[in-house]
Parts: sequence; structure tokens; C-alpha cells
Amino acid sequence: MAKKLGNALAEIIENVNGEYANGGYIVFSSENNELLILSEDDYVLASGIADAFQNLYPDKKDTNSEKFNKAPKPNQGWICAGSCSSTLGAISLAKKIGKRIGEGRDFEIHAEYKDGKYYVWYRVV
Repeated sequence: MAKKLGNALAEIIENVNGEYANGGYIVFSSENNELLILSEDDYVLASGIADAFQNLYPDKKDTNSEKFNKAPKPNQGWICAGSCSSTLGAISLAKKIGKRIGEGRDFEIHAEYKDGKYYVWYRVV
């Protein structure tokens, strides 16, 4: 998991095609062992879809809608993991986050670019 997470965070930090200029998100589902890397725009779109589903079907509990909340918001479980500005720093932060989260849990990571660095938050959902 650490390698997979490190590669995902490094993809955001490297921002080769400019897709992550405003930052990015990593969303992990332990149920199917799937990791998604989303741009800020993709995350906002997914959040809107999750909210719309919840509004259309309020009696159906959609656990996915709880995963999409723009970071970092107070009282939503976001924890600052630190900052980095290189691939090596991203891999180091990913290992640190992976140890804190542990196995078999769903989580989100948010990386936001500011003042020449990426600030990274995570939360278990």
C-alpha cells in the first residue's frame, strides 16, 4: 500500500500535465482495494454527484457521499500530515500517512499547492 500511495501522491506533486495545479485528492476504498487520484475539479464533481444522490434518495444511506468533503474543513476529521515539494518528500509523507491509517480502512488524502509546496492532509472515512 505504501508504494501505491507514494506513487499516487507523487503524481499529484509532479503535476506533469497541469491537472493538479490547484491540488489533488486520493480516495481509497478498502472494500475493493481501489485507489482514485482526482483533480480538484473531479473531486468537486464527485462531491456534487454524491450530494445529489443523497438529496434524491434521503432514505438510502450512501456512505460514499460522506467521503467527498473539500479539504481541509474543521470538524471533519482532516489531519495535517505535513508538506513536501519533491517526489521523495511525497513518498516519505505517503509512508507516514500509511502507517497512521493502518490496513483495511477507507481514507482520503488532499494535497494543496501553496507558496512552492504541497500541503498534505488525510482523514479516515
